[in-house]
Amino acid sequence: MYHQLQLYQLQTSTRIYRSQLMAKEEIHRLKRNIGQFISLNSFLSTTGQRETALFFRGERDPTDNLERVLFEIDADPRVVSMKPFADIFSDSDVPLETEVLFMLGSIFRPNNVSLEDDPLWIITMMLYSDNDHDLKQVLSHMKDQNGNGKAVLSTLVKIIWKMGKFNLAEKYYLRLIGEIPSNNNPSLIKLYGDLGDITSHKGHYDVSIQWYNKTLEIREKYPSFNA
Repeated sequence: MYHQLQLYQLQTSTRIYRSQLMAKEEIHRLKRNIGQFISLNSFLSTTGQRETALFFRGERDPTDNLERVLFEIDADPRVVSMKPFADIFSDSDVPLETEVLFMLGSIFRPNNVSLEDDPLWIITMMLYSDNDHDLKQVLSHMKDQNGNGKAVLSTLVKIIWKMGKFNLAEKYYLRLIGEIPSNNNPSLIKLYGDLGDITSHKGHYDVSIQWYNKTLEIREKYPSFNA
């Protein structure tokens, strides 16, 4: 799929659309957090035609706490390198529709959330850069917005890892390990295991085995951590 998206990568800036039903709580959470960053945990299908998106917006049922939402996304291909987005209309189930697909792990920044008369919520977002320098800024910004706990940073680093940024993820995992004061902390089992997976993906199999061995050493020394 990655290579297919690279092949059909859009070459010019464009605005695309997606409509769906969305819980009121999620809408208001986005509204409270304008300017923050969100990362996709799945592929995102959009269309180049606003009218097409509106046609598929669904019917609102007042009893199920769901609202109709239209996402308006501005995407510039110059800001992405690892996570392409592409017009895959030739493979779309609707031949006349321009279908733009975003990779898992793409990062967006909501700019505005407003309610129109229908009622229809309009959420405008911008595709954000995926280069290493900007990802570091995103991590720092998201950490500041969500608190300074290690659990928050661990979650954010997991996103970077899933985006294929193995070097950057490895750097932050090592930082997390360095902030743990004791060698008998059960959280080290997960961190060492993740580092083993990351270094294996990078082809550094000897290093990967060392991290896995560290995990086993802790499990053997502290059996209660396995519970």
